[in-house]
Amino acid sequence: MKNTKATKAIAKIAVILVALFFSNGVFANNSDQLIKEARQAVEDGIELIRNGQKYETAKLIFNQALTIAEQQKHLLLEIEALRGMGLALYFEGQYEQSFNILDSIATFVPTNKPGITASINKIQGDNLVFLGQYSRAYEHQLKAQEYYKTVGNQSRIASMTFSIANNFFYQELYDMAKKEFENSLALYKEIDDTRGIFSALGAIGSCNEYLGNFEEAIAYSEQSLSIAYQLGNKADIAWTQYNIGSISSTAGDLKKAQLHLDKALASAKEIEDMPLIGYTLEALTVVNRQLGHYKAALVSLDQSFQIAQSNNDKSNIPGLLKLYSELYFELKDYEASKNYIDKYIALKDSLRSEELAANMGNLKKDFEIKEMQKLKQIELLKKDAKINRFRIIIGVSIATLFGLALFFMFIFTRAKSNHVKEKNDLLLSKNQEILRQNEILKSSNQDLKQYAYVISHDLKEPLRNISSFTSLLKRRLKGKLDENTQDYMDYITNGVNQMTSLLTDLLEYSKIRKKKHEVNRTDPNEVIDRVIESMQFKIEDAQAEIEVHNLPQVVMEENHFYQVMLNLISNGLKFRGEARPKVKVTCKQVGEQYVFSVSDNGIGIDPEFHDKIFVVFQRLHNRGEFSGSGIGLSTCKKIINDYGGQIWVDSNPDEGSTFHFTIPKTPVDLEDPVMELPEINKESNLVLSA
Repeated sequence: MKNTKATKAIAKIAVILVALFFSNGVFANNSDQLIKEARQAVEDGIELIRNGQKYETAKLIFNQALTIAEQQKHLLLEIEALRGMGLALYFEGQYEQSFNILDSIATFVPTNKPGITASINKIQGDNLVFLGQYSRAYEHQLKAQEYYKTVGNQSRIASMTFSIANNFFYQELYDMAKKEFENSLALYKEIDDTRGIFSALGAIGSCNEYLGNFEEAIAYSEQSLSIAYQLGNKADIAWTQYNIGSISSTAGDLKKAQLHLDKALASAKEIEDMPLIGYTLEALTVVNRQLGHYKAALVSLDQSFQIAQSNNDKSNIPGLLKLYSELYFELKDYEASKNYIDKYIALKDSLRSEELAANMGNLKKDFEIKEMQKLKQIELLKKDAKINRFRIIIGVSIATLFGLALFFMFIFTRAKSNHVKEKNDLLLSKNQEILRQNEILKSSNQDLKQYAYVISHDLKEPLRNISSFTSLLKRRLKGKLDENTQDYMDYITNGVNQMTSLLTDLLEYSKIRKKKHEVNRTDPNEVIDRVIESMQFKIEDAQAEIEVHNLPQVVMEENHFYQVMLNLISNGLKFRGEARPKVKVTCKQVGEQYVFSVSDNGIGIDPEFHDKIFVVFQRLHNRGEFSGSGIGLSTCKKIINDYGGQIWVDSNPDEGSTFHFTIPKTPVDLEDPVMELPEINKESNLVLSA
């Protein structure tokens, strides 16, 4: 039936073209009907795409509609035809071509057609995800979602939620992606969208695969496959077969993986779905590698890589390069392995540079917003001055023309009312702008945390390769290295270890976040016992003495209290003098807060550096004297501040140090209006009252 519909659409639009060619204007009086039929044909073409039909058929319809639009000089039909062409190219995996076509028409969409703009933003967001430009993709996706929420289009809201989840998925943020996919599943179920339910179930299965929940992944994917068979869509069935095969491969069930992937590849070739063919070949590469069939693995990997290159699939090419490196490493072709890992690192750096360029654009927008806010403030001041001048004029008029006082009073009251209303409207506008600015800042802060996480996570990959290849060289050249070369190797290894430690600390720093409404009471005594146990070798090596007084329970996540104590006690052991290290932990209640103190007999800190030590990457000593990343105390400050507390230090050179920090007795949510806690006097530890 669908093929019949496609044939009718092509035939209808062909008849229109022939009529236009031979009519010599006979059909000019009926051009509205021709345009209407052409637009309906475009809609039929889009429906063919969404139902998984062959995309060449749809592209033929769009090209014919574009010819009619040009002959009739009909802008809207031209935009709709090109939008359909962009959609077809997207489904074919031609992401860059699709993006360029849609970008060329975006500015020409009439302002009274916001739905078309939203649909273009949706496709552009999906294109940019596969081009590896995730921040730009997110901007387009949010614009589309905002429009669909405004008009209350539940189907489109669900679709945009799914697209945003897909963005997170390709950034390897699988927890965030799974949450958004689950939200889209709930929305699809509300509107009884069977196809949407199918897509969401499969996506949740893929997230569970990468999170290591293989049983859940298989269960969700098999539910999805059952629905795909109900829908009877070959593309859906093929993609789901691919998902089950990929998950089975990761779970180690290679027989099941091979069975489903072979079915997926056959179906993908039948429907000419090039992206799916590429992904399936990649998955078969992994299976053949696990089976030890390296020759077959390289053949399928070459085919997959050619498809990814032709589609400019930047989100997938890095993974294929990495797979090449791993295959050649197992084949003991270390030169080829290194060549591919170098290409992998270079491409990741290139994609990161594109992300940075996009972020620079966002900074420019933030600057423009602030400039707009300044202009509004200036406008408000001018209004105030105008009101004051008007009051003076009224006052003089009343003094000189008492007889007309009532008349002038009436004018003054009316004018003042208008100006006050205008001023109030301006103030309301300013408040709304400030609220919007706060939302932008909150979003930027979240993006920064995510960006720090991704950077620190991705940078570990080249470090592992440096360490692996250095260790490999040391093993292969054992006994052949002179003393200087051996030292150079050790310098590389030590440098990698230092950088890895720094990235680990940065990663932990970026992940610090208090969970609202989920904070339990923690026993500090048990936590410090864990800290001492984890540092047992360092304590024994330094012959240190750790003294812990009985400490009260606090409202703080256990792992956060552990991080604070680990950093403070570790510093007490690290920055020590010649004397045997002693660290003492105490606590006392001051008003509605607990004040914890961690004292040591170490080298001390000059008062001029007391504030600087809590700034990230600030170090008072070089790494030759004391190791460390310069993030530990800033991590402590971030955690303590998150719980509504303060942290400071009392110290002088050669006199040891005492770090104090406060924790409120009751939970404090810093994102909600709260009563201000009494300030702690950092000299005497007394409560200061206003």
